[in-house]
Amino acid sequence: MGRFPASLVMNQHFLWVILVITHLAAALFSRGYYHFDEHFQVLEFLQWKLGRTPTEAMPWELTEAMRPWTHPLLFYPLEWASHHFLSLSPFTKTALHRLVPALLALLAIHRLQRDKSSGLLFLYTILFFLPFLDARISSEIIGGETLALAFAWDERPQGRFKGHVVVGALLGLASVIRFHLWIMVGGLALFHVLQQDFRRVGGLALGATAVLVLAVFIDRWGYNTWTFVPWNYLHQNLLLHKSSQWGISPWYAYVTMLVVNTAYLPGIVILVALLWQWWKRPLSKLTLMTVPFVAIHLVVGHKELRFLFPMVYFLPLCLFALWEDTKDIRAAKSIAYVFITLDLLLLIPTSLHDANPYIGLYQILRDNPRLHGATLCYQGENPLRPGNLAISYYLGDLGLQATRLPEDKIPSGLVIMDRLGAYLQLRDEARCQLLGQRYSAWAINALANMLQAKPRARLKMWSLWSCP
Repeated sequence: MGRFPASLVMNQHFLWVILVITHLAAALFSRGYYHFDEHFQVLEFLQWKLGRTPTEAMPWELTEAMRPWTHPLLFYPLEWASHHFLSLSPFTKTALHRLVPALLALLAIHRLQRDKSSGLLFLYTILFFLPFLDARISSEIIGGETLALAFAWDERPQGRFKGHVVVGALLGLASVIRFHLWIMVGGLALFHVLQQDFRRVGGLALGATAVLVLAVFIDRWGYNTWTFVPWNYLHQNLLLHKSSQWGISPWYAYVTMLVVNTAYLPGIVILVALLWQWWKRPLSKLTLMTVPFVAIHLVVGHKELRFLFPMVYFLPLCLFALWEDTKDIRAAKSIAYVFITLDLLLLIPTSLHDANPYIGLYQILRDNPRLHGATLCYQGENPLRPGNLAISYYLGDLGLQATRLPEDKIPSGLVIMDRLGAYLQLRDEARCQLLGQRYSAWAINALANMLQAKPRARLKMWSLWSCP
């Protein structure tokens, strides 16, 4: 294999320092949840299990028993200890929770990069969205990390049968945490069948089956009744089409999502790297795992970019292979330098960015005792009930209420505004006291000066005020 450009190759120890720093920074400072399910089907499930949230306040997935308890079980010990004797703040607990996927990601990267070029480690280090995603406690991320670990250990050409069983257990665990990953596991097994490595296939099957059986007992503990969660999930989403209620998108929607959410050029390069991998290496293990996974998600009507997050740990492998095949082309070098520059510019801001826009509001409300028991007047979405479900984990014991503020009414009491225009109006009136806002004052003022009046009124950002 050729070498990565000399000017871009760094000392591996230095790259690992950067990788660890960005992942720890994201775990500590990138607060909140990327998607509704990451919070309500993990943290709120644990609240229910500890008896702190009634069943009627829970998402419908609880009563249908369609989410595996193996996933929230990872975070149950800390929640149990805090509930009984530690009394930790929910923000402290979630910071500790985020260390779990961050450290698991570092382990997976270490195994995937082991004995390979420093150029591959360089790609894992600079890919700007990786630390942010690795700080999420979602099933897509933790399942993907577990799958990546299994993939890395499965790369060994020889091994004892018990080693294959361990890899199979990891594959089973990944698929229990995120059911969609059975597709990728099937692709990996198909690769070994084509290689006629039936001994390895048997070990993988044994390990995966053992974990699947164990998961049934874990779900019995979680739901307090015997149930088979994978069937419940398939029944609700495939037979009853419950997932379609959240919207239907055309097959090509993932292309737009990928490009727009990765600052365009990085997303285009990633897409080209995937297509190149599939075309040049059609029978490779990586291709057999990812092509069916992507194809099935293209066919399913409801589409969200997060469904493809488990593939993120394989993207640097595809990018590095693309570079190895095209490094002698002048245009490829130019695109590579732009790709790297954009990633480096976005790496730190993305790693430190809150995943949820209202998480700062929740911390202000919790840390200010005089606001406990208050009624929050809001415009637009009720921040205390996203998806019409209460944020019990952060605010359940504070006695907060919320009421909608009519557009034509003069704000009074505890008020949250969700538009930049409303923030500027209250600031200029000097009648209300500002208690907090999503962005710093200098950033808001700079943004306001850049925008005209009409877009300014539409731009979303929250600000919390106390008005007489």
